Amino acid sequence: SGAAFQGSWSPRVDGVFDWDFVDDQGDPAEIQPEPLMVSVVPDLAPHVGIPLPGRDTILPLNLRQPLILEATDDYGLRRVELVAYRVTSFGDRLEPTVQAMDLGGTRAALARPLLDLRTWGLLPGDTIRYFARAVDNAPGAQTAVTREYILRMPDAVEMQRAAEEELDDVANRLEELAAEAAKQAEANRDQAMETAANEGQQNQRQDQAGFEEREELENALESQEQLASEVDSLRAELEELERMMENAGQADPELSDDLKELQELMEQLNGSDLQQRMEELSDALEEDDLEQANESLSEMAEEQEDFQARLEEALERFRRAAVEQDFRATTSEAEELARQEEALADAMREEDNPELRAEQQEELA
Repeated sequence: SGAAFQGSWSPRVDGVFDWDFVDDQGDPAEIQPEPLMVSVVPDLAPHVGIPLPGRDTILPLNLRQPLILEATDDYGLRRVELVAYRVTSFGDRLEPTVQAMDLGGTRAALARPLLDLRTWGLLPGDTIRYFARAVDNAPGAQTAVTREYILRMPDAVEMQRAAEEELDDVANRLEELAAEAAKQAEANRDQAMETAANEGQQNQRQDQAGFEEREELENALESQEQLASEVDSLRAELEELERMMENAGQADPELSDDLKELQELMEQLNGSDLQQRMEELSDALEEDDLEQANESLSEMAEEQEDFQARLEEALERFRRAAVEQDFRATTSEAEELARQEEALADAMREEDNPELRAEQQEELA
């Protein structure tokens, strides 16, 4: 009506379409519009992939598999789903779990879900099968699905080797911590000595010197707190390793004893004296007592030297534990190989002895 109009039209095919319009009396307009050239672009299905790990593989010893999902769509994604389920060693398929991530119409998405299987009660021989699914925001909700990937639960020998690698890794990190502890102890000792030598000579630029001194003290405390946190983290990893070996039915008595001993050793690293010096330094900084803070720093430097020595002792014990675990893993591999060779020899004897095979079949019947 009036001097304007509106309407809707949904073409279904490509083409050139003529059109015209008339006034309210039915008379054609003096100037007719140009034809409409239309190319119909179909709404394509979304694309989804799992580039990491991107292949079938063995589960990490901690039973936590990081993944990367990537998805795209020409108009927009509604959601991406990660679907996983367990297949037992007997072939039973359990109910799947679904992690859904709403995407709100974005055209491209990169997600980093963590497939945490620690509570699934996995046993050697079990497998985890998983895939990703992307749904676009079209009215018909088009869907794309990746291929199904497999995560295999490590067998006994693989878990033994994984435990050895874990012990080696902890040993390497302890070596780094020991080097850092020695560096910090020397720096803190030098700082305390320098501060003591400069006492009484800070009348000029007192405020600036006090600010810098406080900042150095805070950095020293923070660095030691980070070292202590690293030690606690390593101890927690050992606890997790022991728990995983037990849950998987691979709680080798000798390995369990080693892990318990190593955990106790890690608990002793952050000694009570060092903790006390750290608390004293923290309290002095809170009270803005730089003189007391420097005394605490000097005492903490001495404790840090003891901390370094304990780290080096722990390092040697971890190296020895890794060697012992290597021996146990090698023994397990040799025993498994012997069992396989014996089974092969039995199978070959049966092939060469039809009568024996017939007798065995009769016994089974």
